[in-house]
Amino acid sequence: MDRPHPIKRQRTDDLELSRLLEDSTRSTIWFDDGSVILNAENTLFRVHRSILSSHSSVFDDLLGALSSEVQVDGCPVLTVQDSAEDMSHFLKALTDRSYYREKDAQSIEITSSILRLSMKYCVDHLRDEASSRLQYEFPASLESYDRRTLGSRIKSGRGYIVDCISLMREVGLISALPTCFLTLGQYRLPDILNGKLRPDGSRAILPLEDQRICVTGIYELHVAIAQEMYGWVDIEPGDVRTCKRVGCSDSRFRLSASLWKPTNDKPLKMLRQWWPEWLVGLCGTCASDAKEEYEAGRRRIWERLPSFFGLPNWKDMPAQ
Repeated sequence: MDRPHPIKRQRTDDLELSRLLEDSTRSTIWFDDGSVILNAENTLFRVHRSILSSHSSVFDDLLGALSSEVQVDGCPVLTVQDSAEDMSHFLKALTDRSYYREKDAQSIEITSSILRLSMKYCVDHLRDEASSRLQYEFPASLESYDRRTLGSRIKSGRGYIVDCISLMREVGLISALPTCFLTLGQYRLPDILNGKLRPDGSRAILPLEDQRICVTGIYELHVAIAQEMYGWVDIEPGDVRTCKRVGCSDSRFRLSASLWKPTNDKPLKMLRQWWPEWLVGLCGTCASDAKEEYEAGRRRIWERLPSFFGLPNWKDMPAQ
């Protein structure tokens, strides 16, 4: 996803702009009683000046300095350096509250457009709504991570995690990156390195540096998880922490084989919540010790999670 250009006023003279507008296309966002026209990539949007100015101090300044020499249908034209797709999603969300309702899952494409332009034009309520979707899907606390339902705020799709990471990098939403990288770690290694095809045929692939960060971080995370969360599975015979029952040893052996031999259709689920079925075959003492060690290790791993991906500690994350 391309980074938006800085805001600037149109520098071509009125004659050149008039010629440019002759080849333009009207968008579906065209209010007959609108008072200003936005031109994005030669696509025209007729909207109400008062709505733009009331929600955005940036637009208020731009429109206040707008020349009325060039008009379309009696409306002055403001040319913006944004993509027509971004502007379309942004204006729909601004003028129709049902378009981006909080309770509905939204695509990462729509969310990207709205977050990108709401930050650029200082439309706080849309910025907060879009960023809160990403923070719900990829939270900064273990409690929120356990409560989330992945895909309920941002629609899941092929390559969408990669697009989420790209967007977070672009807009500086650093606090959501650790959990996003963690989620990407559930992908097969070839998919991380080669990317995934989106529905439109384009390929979602991380830059090489983020590929390195992800692959290295997931490897180190696997090692830490084995030590911190599953140490109770591989307790050596004679360890004073464990009982001498053959049944407990056999149960640990079977569980170890199941956990550390993941397949493509059953990958290792990192940082998963405690699973009661792991207790099958363990005596009461072993079961209690195992769950306590697992939960404590899981919290320690969560506190360290950003460091696996070269990010600041949770408490040092930039305020969003």
